[in-house]
Amino acid sequence: MNNSSNGIIGRWCAISNTANYPHLTFRQDGYVIFDCKIDTVFGLKYSIHDNYLQLVPEMKPITRSKILKLSKDSLVLETLLEYQAQQVYYRCDK
Repeated sequence: MNNSSNGIIGRWCAISNTANYPHLTFRQDGYVIFDCKIDTVFGLKYSIHDNYLQLVPEMKPITRSKILKLSKDSLVLETLLEYQAQQVYYRCDK
C-alpha cells in the first residue's frame, strides 16, 4: 500500500450506487472535497498517518478511517465519517 499522501491525490468514485459520498476529491493543499448524494458539497482538511485517513471537521473531533487498500486505481476505507461500513472507490476522471 502506498502510505504517502501523494498516492491519494485525485478524484475517486464510489463503486456502490448507494454510497453516501459518491465522489471524493483529494487535493494537494490538504483538503478533500465530498460530493454527497443529496446535492451537497463540502470540504474537510485531511492527513494520512499510519494507514489511517484523518479528517478534521471544524468544531468537531478528528475522525479516523483505516485505509485497507490504496493503489494507483483503488481506495478501500474501513469506514467513512458517519457511514460505518466499508467504502470502496476507484480512481475516476469526472
